[in-house]
Amino acid sequence: MAAGRVNAARFIVCLLPEPHETNLGGELAHYLPATVHADWVCLLSGHWIGWSDCYDSANILPLTHKADLMCRREYWMDLTELFGEGWCVTLAPAAAMEALERMGVTGVAEVPDGLERASERLVRGGEAGVLLLGREAAAGWSVVVELEGTTGWVGVDSSVLSALSDGGRVAVSAYEDPNQMEVHVARDGAVVGWLDAVTGRRFGEGFGSAGEALTAVGFPSAGAEELSGEAALLGPSERAVLALRMVTGVQLTEDLFEGPWIGGISMLGG
Repeated sequence: MAAGRVNAARFIVCLLPEPHETNLGGELAHYLPATVHADWVCLLSGHWIGWSDCYDSANILPLTHKADLMCRREYWMDLTELFGEGWCVTLAPAAAMEALERMGVTGVAEVPDGLERASERLVRGGEAGVLLLGREAAAGWSVVVELEGTTGWVGVDSSVLSALSDGGRVAVSAYEDPNQMEVHVARDGAVVGWLDAVTGRRFGEGFGSAGEALTAVGFPSAGAEELSGEAALLGPSERAVLALRMVTGVQLTEDLFEGPWIGGISMLGG
C-alpha cells in the first residue's frame, strides 16, 4: 500500500523555549511578521503563490526567524539615504534602452561610472539636459535614475510617464525634492494619479488593482486620512519604495543601484 504524504510543517517547532516565547509576546507576536511577510511577497494584483501559502511559510518559523524576515536589507531601502534630498527613480515596463529612448535620450551608451558622473554634474550645475541612467531591474522591467531636478524631473513629466505606460502597461516614478516626496502612476498611456509619500494620501481615481494593493499595506484609501499597517512603520523614502513595489511588483535593492548602467543626456522634463 502506498504511503500517504506527510505534512512536514506540523513537525517544525515554531515556539521558543520558555520564558522566551512569552517574553516576546507569545501567539500574537507571530501574527504580525507573518502577515507583513505575506503582504510583501504576494501582491493583491496577482502572484503565482497564494497569500495564505506565503503566510503559512512564514508562520511556521520561530519568532527569531520571523524577525529576520523583517530585517532584510532590501525591504527597508532608503533612497534619501542613498541619494540625498534630490532624486527621481522610474520603473518602466521595457528594456532599459527602450525606456531611456522614450525618456528623450539619444545615443544611449554604457556609463560605467554613472552615479559618480551624475553627482559631478549636479555639483557643477548649469549643464544642458539631464543625465539619465538605466538598467534592468527585473524581468520585463527597467529602472531609470536621475539626480538633476533643477528644471523638473524627466520621469515625472506627464507626457514621458504616459509614453512609458502606452499599450496597456503600467509605469511609475517616485521623486524627492526638499520637503516633498511623491509617487506618480501611469497606466495605458495616461497618468492616473499620484501618492504623497509623506502623508500616504492618494490623488486620482484610476489606480485599479494597484490601489487595492496600496490599501492592503496601509496607504489610506479614498476618504481615509491615516496611514496604517506596514506603511505607517516606514519613513517617507522607504514608503515610496513600498509604493513602487506594490504598483509594479519590483523590489528595489541597494545592489541594484551599483550598476552597470547605460544612459545619456535627455532634454525633456521641466
